[in-house]
Amino acid sequence: MEPSQASPNPDMFGRSSLWAYCIFFFLGLGNLFPWNSFLTASYYFSDRFCGSNFEDSFENYFTISFTICQTLGLALTILYCENWAIDTKVLYPLTLYSLVFLITTVMVGVYVDATYFFEITIVLTCISGLCGSLLSAGIFGMAAYFPSEFTGALMNGQGLAGLTVSLSSLLTSAAAAEIDICEDDDTSTENDDGNCEFHVSYSAMVYFGIATIVLALNIVSYIYLKKLKITRHYIEKFDTASDSSFTAIEVDKSHKKGGGSLKSQLRTNLITTDNSNSFNDIDKEQMRKSEIVNTDGTVIAIVKSIWIPALSVFLAFVVTIGVFPALFIFIESEKQCDSGTSRFYNDLFIPFLFLIFNLFDFIGRVCAEKFKPLLNSRTILPFACLRFAFVPLFLLCNVSNSELPIILKNDFFPIFINALFALTNGYLASSAMMLGPQLVSAKDSGVAGTIMIFC
Repeated sequence: MEPSQASPNPDMFGRSSLWAYCIFFFLGLGNLFPWNSFLTASYYFSDRFCGSNFEDSFENYFTISFTICQTLGLALTILYCENWAIDTKVLYPLTLYSLVFLITTVMVGVYVDATYFFEITIVLTCISGLCGSLLSAGIFGMAAYFPSEFTGALMNGQGLAGLTVSLSSLLTSAAAAEIDICEDDDTSTENDDGNCEFHVSYSAMVYFGIATIVLALNIVSYIYLKKLKITRHYIEKFDTASDSSFTAIEVDKSHKKGGGSLKSQLRTNLITTDNSNSFNDIDKEQMRKSEIVNTDGTVIAIVKSIWIPALSVFLAFVVTIGVFPALFIFIESEKQCDSGTSRFYNDLFIPFLFLIFNLFDFIGRVCAEKFKPLLNSRTILPFACLRFAFVPLFLLCNVSNSELPIILKNDFFPIFINALFALTNGYLASSAMMLGPQLVSAKDSGVAGTIMIFC
């Protein structure tokens, strides 16, 4: 099939465009939903590690092992992704990811010694980190070939994953017996003889089972996505752009003595050649608005072109992860442990704050797609720097054992600041992720998307 020579009309794809958007949304949800489910099963893992040296510290090991493997995987993907097919970065990680959570689901009903179970689980978290990194690089790199709305769909799906899991966690906590956080009771799962009891956690089995099903459905969705008309169009456009860019480089080398840089040759070729297959879907006005820069295809050159949104998304998560959830778990309600107060002000207050964060983070991600002009390459970095003001604001709230004066003691303040904090995080992160690939040509957009994920 020959690539279209005219700028594509959204209507020309019909339902294909809508299906592609929904599938990218679902892939974004599937990318984070399993790991979020893994983290919410803390009570389950605490029971399974009872009696081992990791009973109280397993979450740190989980996070460190997952993050290290994910970061290494993303770094390898950036360096070698050009040699990998899209299936290698999406379909294979999804399949292995599904297998990991299928094993995790089965192991809920199988007794294993606590220490051995911990070792097996650490191996599974490492594999999850590698799969998650490849999958993130694959789907965001693929979405970078499409208009920015499809990257927004991925970000929205990730936001919904967090929202779904936090809502499930709150409802599960509310349905369970109240946890007395006002007394220093021994919450160990040991029986009267000092031995740990094994019992099947059906809630954990449901968590992991749903995650497995979501990942399996992601595989089916991705296979269908590849067959859509709109997908074939943009993938072919990318292939054509890469071939045309290579030709432009050769032309530049052959005319090097006559003057003119590679960058100017490529830009001239992009703007003036109406019958070229390279970037035939981008007109002059769109190119000026997105400030497209053609590079030599190296990682360093691409980073130089997208460093503003890349630094912005990095700063966004520096602030967010520095506060959430590390500081959130120490925020207390002003009515905590007061006689006659409801559970909301005691054991459900932190799960409620988590739900508020994920809800407004999701709203921010959706708004980024609808109000994109508010943040561009000139305003996004200052906006990211302004979010550092949230750190002292949270520290002035009712934080337990704080050495700072508690100025914002009323429950309204942590709830309101949390909502604004999450809203700006979702909006900033999505805006940066959509902006990055737009600043480079189509041939570099996939690598640019992976670099943004790495940041």
